[in-house]
Amino acid sequence: MASQPLRIVFVPTELRGSGFFELMVSNLVFWGNEGIRGGSIKRFPEVVVLNSVGRRHVLDVLDTDEEAEERAAVIEGDLQILDIGEWCERYSVPLSFAEEHG
Repeated sequence: MASQPLRIVFVPTELRGSGFFELMVSNLVFWGNEGIRGGSIKRFPEVVVLNSVGRRHVLDVLDTDEEAEERAAVIEGDLQILDIGEWCERYSVPLSFAEEHG
């Protein structure tokens, strides 16, 4: 059973403001891909893991909030049943990240 210094978090879709820097980055990343709509930059839902010192590691980026919620539940379930080394290997998380303490 994995220890619980790690926490799985689902980060829902949100629209961010249209600051100059965000628009420049969006143009570089989403050029011709409708990354900007109505002056905002779309951010896709993520599943992240937080370690005991509050650092985050993105595990997955999905298309919808529903997919991200489902994926987070699966990953959380694996965290409960696998030992930490197995879990880190399965989700490509450095063991040093998981074992980091403040």
